[in-house]
Amino acid sequence: MSLQQWWHELEARERRTLIIGAVVLAVFFFIQFVWLPAHREADRLAQQLAEQRALLAWMQQMASEAQGLRAAGGSELVGIGNQALFSFVDQSAREAGLGNALRQVEPNGEQRVRVTLQQANFDQLIHWLVTLKTRHGIDAGTFAVRRGDSPGLVDAQLILESSAP
Repeated sequence: MSLQQWWHELEARERRTLIIGAVVLAVFFFIQFVWLPAHREADRLAQQLAEQRALLAWMQQMASEAQGLRAAGGSELVGIGNQALFSFVDQSAREAGLGNALRQVEPNGEQRVRVTLQQANFDQLIHWLVTLKTRHGIDAGTFAVRRGDSPGLVDAQLILESSAP
């Protein structure tokens, strides 16, 4: 017996019941596998957008503070003396209150150092970088920062470069 023949042998009431069941099942699958996942993703993206906007506003505020610190800082360079750059960077980071966040300080050539910080206080980090630049002539050649687990904390990877010969 073919499917078409089976369908025609059903009573009208049975056909109607099967059609209604198929429509209900189709609506269920559409809601469950199309609409709900799309709705959840839209909510997640809206939340992520709000977080990114808040982070941008916070970083712009911190950039303004950094510019103020830079303008207020002295212009006289102290240098690092005979101390190795990576050793000086490690010591100065600890003195700036970043010791707990400091994960790695390693030489990256003769005049460069790669620094990795996790859960560092952003204000302390910026103040430290401004001090390195204004007092010791050490620039952040590469600076990548990601929002940390708590407000005001960041994960950062940077390459610091000494302009001293």
